[in-house]
Amino acid sequence: MRGNKEKHLIKSGRNPAAGKMKKEFEMGKVKTHKASAKRFSVTANGKVKMFHSSHRHKTGQKSAKRLRHLRSGAMVQGKIADNLKALIQK
Repeated sequence: MRGNKEKHLIKSGRNPAAGKMKKEFEMGKVKTHKASAKRFSVTANGKVKMFHSSHRHKTGQKSAKRLRHLRSGAMVQGKIADNLKALIQK
């Protein structure tokens, strides 16, 4: 059975049997932090947008004005925004 590397070489048109092949250095992939990607988004200007917490449960105790303000998004400030951009890969 052929390995994945050999299949890739055959698909790319290179012959794995022809002489010694140099091992190519393969970089690991940088993965997106999925939990952060679901909670934050990056705008076109590069700002990080978040949603307010405390809007889902126990809304009967909160005033209508408070719930209305919690519906709108907010921007993350400072170094935390830079860290989130690195996690989201945007």
